Amino acid sequence: ETHETAADAVADLQLVLATTARPRESRIPVYAPREAMALAAAAIARGERVGLMFGSEKNGLSNAELDAANAIVTIPTFPGFSSLNLAQAVLLVCYEWGAIAEGENQYEVARQAYDADEAAAEAEGGSGARAPLGQVDSLLRFWEERLWEANFFGGNRALHSQYGPEEGRAQERSRAAAAMAKLRRLVLRAQPSKGEASLLRGSLQALVVPKGGGRGAVEDGGGDSEREQEREG
Repeated sequence: ETHETAADAVADLQLVLATTARPRESRIPVYAPREAMALAAAAIARGERVGLMFGSEKNGLSNAELDAANAIVTIPTFPGFSSLNLAQAVLLVCYEWGAIAEGENQYEVARQAYDADEAAAEAEGGSGARAPLGQVDSLLRFWEERLWEANFFGGNRALHSQYGPEEGRAQERSRAAAAMAKLRRLVLRAQPSKGEASLLRGSLQALVVPKGGGRGAVEDGGGDSEREQEREG
């Protein structure tokens, strides 16, 4: 099956592990192959869908493709010679997967741990099933749209940028992309369930369109009035 983007390809997965030797300045987790495969085995035992992401032979994975992953897998190599060809990377990762799968009954251990987590979650009225990445991305798109509507990323300031409107808008888009990348990492670290992701989106929607003209509506109105006065001034 072919997809236009990495995000589309992993939309129905709960855990995506991307292989790269490039250092990352972000706070996305980085694992060695053995650690990553243990993580994958535990996720599969919980009933989740897991994907491994490998880049092309020529260019590897782009930053946008790496952003679609939950974590990074880096194969330990001699410093200065970190580059492996695609076949080698696949071989080493799959070898570690085979070692985990045939190991000391790790699926059963992970399944027991998951059952305990599920029982605790159900007792609290929640669900332990992690939200698919497609649901997370949909939540973040909704979140970003509402932030643009609220002028969170700059509003009309781009029109008065000392570098001109076009450069001002470009800077706003850059700030927005950086902010949303941080929010995405925050959400992924929390590992929300499907129900929790839906709850978060519903609560954001309620803040945008309050029902019944309650306190939220008054505060929103006050904020809008202040922003109007600032623009007029």
